[in-house]
Amino acid sequence: SDCCVDASWAGVGLTGALREALAVETAVVATAVAGNPELVRHEETGLLVPPHDVPALAAAMARMAEDRALRETTARAGRKLVGERFSTTVKLEAIEALYRRLAAERA
Repeated sequence: SDCCVDASWAGVGLTGALREALAVETAVVATAVAGNPELVRHEETGLLVPPHDVPALAAAMARMAEDRALRETTARAGRKLVGERFSTTVKLEAIEALYRRLAAERA
């Protein structure tokens, strides 16, 4: 698809669908709820709109549909962000570092 849209009005953290879309370099439009702004940095890795704002959501979707350069630029930046901050490798390294720190504090 050319764009992934998450129009949630309430969130439960980082949205898997957005993270996965960005990981495969797909442009995203999302509402600014919960963890979405961590993944979707407005105008950088996608477009963010306020929750419950149907006109803003429609405008952002139309803008992504019409602007190929915006889709490509934000999708590339999103893939880079996901790789640097949200990849499995990064998560495992962070967990390992936490365990090492906790073990060292206990010793």
